[in-house]
Amino acid sequence: MAKLPANFDWKKSPAHLDLLSKFIKPRNTEQVIDWLYLPATLGENTKEAIDRFVRDGALIPCELADSVDLAFTAARLKKMLKERGLKSSGSKEELVERLIEADRDALQRMVSRLKMMICSPQILPLVEHYKNERQSDLDIAKQQSFEALLKNDPKKACKLNDTYCHKYSSLASPAYQGGAEWLKFILSSKPKVLGKMTLADWRLLQAAVCMSQLWYGESAVNWLPDSFATNVKNTQVAVNYLRCNAAYNRMIASCGRNEKVKLIFDSDDIDSCELCLALADKEFDVFDLPELPLMNCASEQGCKCRLGSAREPGLFFDYIASGENNDEDENLAGGSNALDKLRQLKEMLDTDLITQKDYDTKKAEILSQL
Repeated sequence: MAKLPANFDWKKSPAHLDLLSKFIKPRNTEQVIDWLYLPATLGENTKEAIDRFVRDGALIPCELADSVDLAFTAARLKKMLKERGLKSSGSKEELVERLIEADRDALQRMVSRLKMMICSPQILPLVEHYKNERQSDLDIAKQQSFEALLKNDPKKACKLNDTYCHKYSSLASPAYQGGAEWLKFILSSKPKVLGKMTLADWRLLQAAVCMSQLWYGESAVNWLPDSFATNVKNTQVAVNYLRCNAAYNRMIASCGRNEKVKLIFDSDDIDSCELCLALADKEFDVFDLPELPLMNCASEQGCKCRLGSAREPGLFFDYIASGENNDEDENLAGGSNALDKLRQLKEMLDTDLITQKDYDTKKAEILSQL
């Protein structure tokens, strides 16, 4: 990778400030160096960027107590205290303090190899300003995207997303699949299962579902006002039904005009209701397919079907693996899609959008579907 110019000013680089913001709290630099997306956003090797921060005094070593707290779980600290014949009860902070008081030199040796760093007090105001500015830009971009979607302008909504992501990550946005074309299906879907709604409520629901697809970590429900009304159990069910219907319509659109198709459900499907599952493997003309979710659908998640060719077994028609924000990884269509999801999931972990526990759970779900 080419080196940055000698006069490069990282204080004017959003990607470098974003990396530095990860060290507002103590963090192991070795862990950060392993984040795969960083070199592309930084324009240089991650280690070189971190070394520059250290040379410029932007990153400094953590206090011993912070390093110990970060390096060891409470259970490990208690074990270490018991081994030294010391009291092992109390808060984690108390455990750390007691252990340092008893064996500072040993702990110093144990954590020295971990290279725990934190932002220096001098650089912290700059990093905090960057974070506030980024959050402000994000809030504005989301609000403008929502307004564009209410006006049935998915291209503008996608452009706003792209502009924000390019500014702060130097990468094309991974936050949605299918771009404006996919959002068009959402904006045009009005499943009968949701009953009769006012035009204003349809627009709100469609725009809200688009937001959950366009922006990572965004909940469609949060974009729906208290006045939103639907005939189903709650707004989340309405969101699920609209999203499933849009994905279903997109599959239909990818079929040939005279295609014979079958509705296919995964063998471990537990979300689709008996009404939907009764249609499994039945043959239909494309123009004669029933609308899904069906009226009186008993599933709160909506249908999980795919369309397959009746003439060519094993051929599935195009669809988008869509899901509410905490369910982005469901309905994966094969290994390459799963790999993309795993990469996106890792980036979410690396950028603190999800916890390690969330990451481990979702990763296991994705791998189990391969």
